[in-house]
Amino acid sequence: MKPWISCGLCALLCVSCSPRLTTLQEKKLAEICSADDSFTWLSPNDRAGYYMFSADHTNELRYFDESRDQEVTIPLPAPLGNTIAWSPSQRYLAVQVRESTFHDYPGAKAARKTWVMVYDAVRKSVRRVSTGDLVIESDAIWINDSQLVYLSRSLEEPGTVAARWAFDPEGGSLQRCESVPGFRKLPELLDPANTIVRLMDNTVLVVREDQVSTLDIVEPKLTRWADWLRGKADGLEWIRPDSAGREVLFCARSADSTNRNVFRVSMESGSLQRLTDEHSYNGKWIEGGRGFAYVGNTNNCFYLAVRPAATNAATNLFTSGWVRSYWPNPAGTAIYAEASLDAGPCGLWKYELATQQLRQLRPGNKLPLTHARVVVPQMKRYRSFDGLEIPTYFFSATNGVNPRTAPTVIAIPPPTDQCNRYYQPRPQFLPNLGFNYVGINYRGCDGYGLTYSALYDEDKAARDILTIVHSMLDAGEIPKNSLFLVCQSGGGGVFRRVLELEPDLWKGGVAAKASMGGLPQLDERQSKPPILFVIGDSDPILASVQRDIEKCREIGWPYEFYLIKDFTHLNIDPFGQRNQERRIVSAAK
Repeated sequence: MKPWISCGLCALLCVSCSPRLTTLQEKKLAEICSADDSFTWLSPNDRAGYYMFSADHTNELRYFDESRDQEVTIPLPAPLGNTIAWSPSQRYLAVQVRESTFHDYPGAKAARKTWVMVYDAVRKSVRRVSTGDLVIESDAIWINDSQLVYLSRSLEEPGTVAARWAFDPEGGSLQRCESVPGFRKLPELLDPANTIVRLMDNTVLVVREDQVSTLDIVEPKLTRWADWLRGKADGLEWIRPDSAGREVLFCARSADSTNRNVFRVSMESGSLQRLTDEHSYNGKWIEGGRGFAYVGNTNNCFYLAVRPAATNAATNLFTSGWVRSYWPNPAGTAIYAEASLDAGPCGLWKYELATQQLRQLRPGNKLPLTHARVVVPQMKRYRSFDGLEIPTYFFSATNGVNPRTAPTVIAIPPPTDQCNRYYQPRPQFLPNLGFNYVGINYRGCDGYGLTYSALYDEDKAARDILTIVHSMLDAGEIPKNSLFLVCQSGGGGVFRRVLELEPDLWKGGVAAKASMGGLPQLDERQSKPPILFVIGDSDPILASVQRDIEKCREIGWPYEFYLIKDFTHLNIDPFGQRNQERRIVSAAK
């Protein structure tokens, strides 16, 4: 590894030159980073077969027209934030666009300015309809083709603002329906809501934490629903009424289980039935409410469970790969999924319930993997210092390199975005260049049930990581004297503690979009492994990272700093992603 340069404070204000890779390395990076990062929302209707997806940080709305096997692109004036809802006639699509930069506003740390725009599927045009600077907090609900309700937060005023809006199809902005008798009460009734979900015409479910009410938005009148959750489950999520508004699917955590499960409840009787035993997410109706589907989680690997009315037709899809999201079509006769059959990029798939056939509509990457290859990780469990089993993902070095002699990156994920089999650029790119990549899901990481995620302790998490690293070294699985420590986002505190406990173990470290919250406390005799800080200029934690860097400069801790232009924390454009990976690789070369 080459010596790292200790940068001056001026580096905080500029962007370093992109490091050079070989032509073959660049080809591999381009292929690996060509995957679409985010399919979003689906289905205006069965006949046309539109299925929405988008790449993050792009000023466009794209959809796949299945009937013509064609991708359509709609330019937007700002990056797409979210697709919100189709109108009942399925002519208009409300979308949210956002600025890339964050702004402070009352009642929250930071947010992006967002606006509501409407896409007209007949005229093929997009126009802004909201006024002011808003932060959209939930999906919108169209009452008809000229009225919709959504929750939003004003940047100028604290608190949630919820209202019914009039939409003029011929032009103009959304207007509050405050002139209609009773509508002035609507913001007050919806103000504490976390979520609103359409139940039937003019009626919505209003959810505040675990309290569920129905709201007649014509009256308007809010009615507390039966306390069918009390003592039985909590953590209400993914509320899905059936088409008749008689039954509701939702996910919650049972009182007698550490896992989240799918439930169904009758709106009339309040009778409650638990439908799943394993950790479950995002239940949705199929076959007009006669069957359902959900995402199941076994050992932090997500699959799609299909449970039609005919029990002999039940199946689990993508069990050797990963499913990130899925959407039944409105008739419930087919399921579209953003998923993969292995550790490769998630593509667009369709499963026909009648024929039980699964086929890919669109691959998950724009460039075929010709020079690079998909690295399928080994999922292992190692016992920690106190006997607790710690899940670990081992992406072995390729490119003809023996993993037992390959330089090794030990990755510290944030507890809310743990390492897994799902396709991501870094654990694919580094092994393709001859590095081992080991992602350790220390105690406190999500995805393994409530008991495991509740164990988070910064010191014990660091000891988990070090115990596993030494176990792998003792077993000869990875070599000594070639270890690099990399953290991401919320893993910064554990990263700092690992360096404090064993600073001599590492050739260097990388804090990617992460603040350590202060430098490791070492005495003068201990080595100080160089640290590369990589972060975007629009990242809300930039100021905290700058404080870490200033402390490095003050005490003489070797570091480099790489600031990426127009790079945020959660949403990464493909160009910024490639620059980030180039810089990380060059530091270890």
